[in-house]
Amino acid sequence: MTLLLEKKANFMKTNVCRMVWGVCFFVATSAMGNETFRLWPDKAPGETVAAPSRDNQGKGGVLRLIEVTTPEVTICPPPEKKSDICVLLFPGGGYMNNNQSHQQRFVPFFHERGITVAYLNYRVPRRPGQKIWKAPFQDAQRAIRIVRSQAAKYGFDPEKIGTMGFSAGGHLSILCATNSQTNAYDAIDSLDQVPCHLNFAIAIYPAYILEDGAESSNTQKGNDSALLDDFHFDSRTPPMILVHGDADIYSPMGSVAIYAQLHQRNIPAEIHIYAKSGHGLGSQPWQQCVYEWMKVTLP
Repeated sequence: MTLLLEKKANFMKTNVCRMVWGVCFFVATSAMGNETFRLWPDKAPGETVAAPSRDNQGKGGVLRLIEVTTPEVTICPPPEKKSDICVLLFPGGGYMNNNQSHQQRFVPFFHERGITVAYLNYRVPRRPGQKIWKAPFQDAQRAIRIVRSQAAKYGFDPEKIGTMGFSAGGHLSILCATNSQTNAYDAIDSLDQVPCHLNFAIAIYPAYILEDGAESSNTQKGNDSALLDDFHFDSRTPPMILVHGDADIYSPMGSVAIYAQLHQRNIPAEIHIYAKSGHGLGSQPWQQCVYEWMKVTLP
């Protein structure tokens, strides 16, 4: 009887995911083209304004969003669909900006493989007087719900949604993967009935994992530093792959610590650490490693 009730509950939850996609506050859409959604129907939690995002050209001509109060998530279907997976990209930028180069590089990478991509522009810069990740974490949970609610429309599996994050975005991926049973904000509408768990997480040179380096680079190279207590591994923590350089100013020991926690709990995990590689990994060929891991983990 208990098993039947659990199956019924899971069936109902899946159908909520598939039905609650009529969100009325999307910004722009075209017939099965890219679709951009405002995360919040009014102001984001704790915000006093909802203004357009500001950007600038950073080092190397890279576009960065330097001020975001109205976060958005954009879903990008591939030209030729070959997979039922959806990857949600979290940009890096130290929680001070959203680095758009990650979107520009990896939407095409996954589209070439027939995979649906979404990307999130979360609130930046850091909000004074609160944890550096609080507002982005709220935005990320809401974005996962929106993406899951669109699964039937875009033809991906609502139980094959994962994130790929870089630096601060890598931290945000791990945060979402290990805290899906903790709501980052109070529910505001029916969309918040949709689960915000992840089915996989890809953390690329994640920052802010250890007590040494909680809000900046690791001063002691992360050696012998404890894992921050922001991560709560539980029954919904998904498989992960972590990629890091051993010369990164954000120590690879943070990725090692996350991998150890996953390994101890028998959660499928993989880790790649590249010698003499700094933040950004340069020309290391890690992208194909990630894709091969996805094929094994999400057949």
